[in-house]
Amino acid sequence: MTAPPQPQEKPRTKGGFWKAFISVVDRPTVALRYAAAHTRSWWIPALLILVSLVVLTVISAPLTAQMTVEKMQDQLSRLNLPEAQMQEISGFMQEPDQTRIVLTGGGGGLVALGLGWVVWATILHFSALALGGESSFSSMFSVLVWSGLPSFLRNLIQAVYIGSTGQAIVNPGLSGLVATGDLLMDSTNVLWVLLSSLDLCLLWHLALVVVGFGIVSGFGRFKSAWTVMIWWVVGRGLGLVPVLLGRRLMTRFMGR
Repeated sequence: MTAPPQPQEKPRTKGGFWKAFISVVDRPTVALRYAAAHTRSWWIPALLILVSLVVLTVISAPLTAQMTVEKMQDQLSRLNLPEAQMQEISGFMQEPDQTRIVLTGGGGGLVALGLGWVVWATILHFSALALGGESSFSSMFSVLVWSGLPSFLRNLIQAVYIGSTGQAIVNPGLSGLVATGDLLMDSTNVLWVLLSSLDLCLLWHLALVVVGFGIVSGFGRFKSAWTVMIWWVVGRGLGLVPVLLGRRLMTRFMGR
């Protein structure tokens, strides 16, 4: 007569949450195993990421307002309107309220982050099941939020840079390699948009997603990497649709 199976205990990380949190840097497997087992731990990394986003938005708000006015003036100058009409329109242009920028930018960023985590977790959860692996949505969601911790570091670094220099980050990531100095043109350049998100924090984030996905699904690194990268490429492709539409509209109305 065989003994009934004993319930599996959650793997313990010596030092608890904060030990696992620090392990994201040098031992990501340990950290993400903790995240997969302790599915309610996701709210702390999520809170840190959200707070860093709000801090970055608040610090960059004055520069964002200034850049918005400059961009609107640049767009008006390309419409070839009569001088009297240009002066009339310029009289109505005011610098955007910084509080509104914080509320819309920060609030929009928080909503985008939350939806992104849910969508990513859902896609990877069902991908694992469809490919013959194992998955729990709560575990997948937890490791995905933990995998976003590199963005916490990025937000803090950018906030410190903007606050100490008083200069906006015009060309983030590697976008400076193809930047023309024309914000309107660059923002509708597919290559510029792609390179703007490419930095060490993104590569770190993707590596963590691969590790976390492999832990939850039981897949090896190769299969996990291919699955994650395919879906990331699909997501980036869909994200470029508004850029392409913007480029088409600018070419149509401004001849550029």
